[in-house]
Amino acid sequence: MGERIGGSGLNATSIAAVNINSTTNNINLFYVDSLSENLYNMQFTNGAWTTPLPVAHRSFDAWNPFAGLGAAYSVGLDQLQVFFTGLDQRIYQYIGSNASQTTSTSWSQQPSSQRLWSNADYVGADITAVGWKNQIRFFQISQGKMAQGTLNNQTWSETFVA
Repeated sequence: MGERIGGSGLNATSIAAVNINSTTNNINLFYVDSLSENLYNMQFTNGAWTTPLPVAHRSFDAWNPFAGLGAAYSVGLDQLQVFFTGLDQRIYQYIGSNASQTTSTSWSQQPSSQRLWSNADYVGADITAVGWKNQIRFFQISQGKMAQGTLNNQTWSETFVA
């Protein structure tokens, strides 16, 4: 059995993890807290886990604690981005700036959404993400096809890849 590292996760919800620095193993873990049903973040850095903290202190109308989560890090932008599908089937993201600084990541208080992103096919749909240099990609099913959201520097676009 594993070691308990933080708060309790809400059953049947998604988790996402991303490694910011493979040399020092700065791992960020995102999960939905079982009591508040809010999105929480904790980090593994310097050989230990930090205390879990909420990504945002306020919820918003479209938040869905049972949504799929995807997380990615862009070294060039020094941003962590966490994606999820809202109750309105839109894709949302929380952005964490200064993410390479283990104690000073600052999170957007409300998630954002881009008009050009297609809606997911259903509420709580799965989503995954990957990032590198100044790029981030997320993937989700929309209109029965695989949609790719692409961040190139500061510009978003979307294409269907399958």
